[in-house]
Amino acid sequence: MVSGIYIIHQKVIDMLGVADFTESYQVKEQEIKVLYFRTQRIHKDGLTTKDECTYSHFENGVLTDTGEGKSYKRLIAM
Repeated sequence: MVSGIYIIHQKVIDMLGVADFTESYQVKEQEIKVLYFRTQRIHKDGLTTKDECTYSHFENGVLTDTGEGKSYKRLIAM
């Protein structure tokens, strides 16, 4: 969990609104959801890209990680 705080998926959506990008996948028995919210403007083209976003990574509905959108790496099954 991020900083020892238990945060659920719906609470983040309630606080931040609809994500600019969303990914969902499964690794073994875990449901993974990644939400990307634009937090900066880099390109002046009017489009939002993941490098302008901060990601929120959820495992089974609980926030476990956050960071720069361009640095997100998908978990792979072991």
